[in-house]
Amino acid sequence: MKTSMLCMITSLLASGSVFLFEINADEAPPQENNRAAKPSYSKQEQVFRDTLTDTTLSGKWRLVKDNELLEENEETYTIQSVKKVAGDFWLITARIRYADKDVTIPVPVRVKWAGDTPIISVTEAGLSGLGTYTARVMVYRNLYTGSWFGKDYGGFLNGTIEKLKKEAHELRETVR
Repeated sequence: MKTSMLCMITSLLASGSVFLFEINADEAPPQENNRAAKPSYSKQEQVFRDTLTDTTLSGKWRLVKDNELLEENEETYTIQSVKKVAGDFWLITARIRYADKDVTIPVPVRVKWAGDTPIISVTEAGLSGLGTYTARVMVYRNLYTGSWFGKDYGGFLNGTIEKLKKEAHELRETVR
C-alpha cells in the first residue's frame, strides 16, 4: 500500500471546523477564528499556494527498514487547492490514488517556514482505517521531498510538481 503521502491525508467535514481524525493538540487549529474573515497571504504564502494549486506531484517513496532503504515505489497525487485557514494552519485538497482507492479529500496541515521554504507538517494524525502518521514535506520551486512515519515504519519521498494542463483544470472545474 502506498503510505508515503497517505500520512498527510485526513478527512475534514465540509464546514471546515469539525475534524474526523485524531490530532496532536499542538497541531489543532485555533477554534475561535475558524469561521472568521478570510486570512491574508504574504508574498511567500501566495507563492506556496500558487506552486501547489492545480498540480500533480509525481515521484518516488521508499521504506526504511533496519536502517536500510528498500525498493522505490512510484506515487502520484493531484492537488486541487491550497488554502490558508488561520495562522500556520492550511487545508490542501488532494486526489489520492493507490491500490483500489481513488479519493479526493481535504487534508488539514501546518505549514512552517525555513526562511523562504515551506515545510508541510502533520504530527500524529490518525487516519481512519490507516493508522497514525507523521510527516514533514519540504516544497521548493517545482520539487518536493520529505520523510514520513507510521507506527512502526517510515521512509522518504521526493518528486516533481507540475501544473495541470489547462484542459485538465477546466474539466475539474466542470465536475465541481
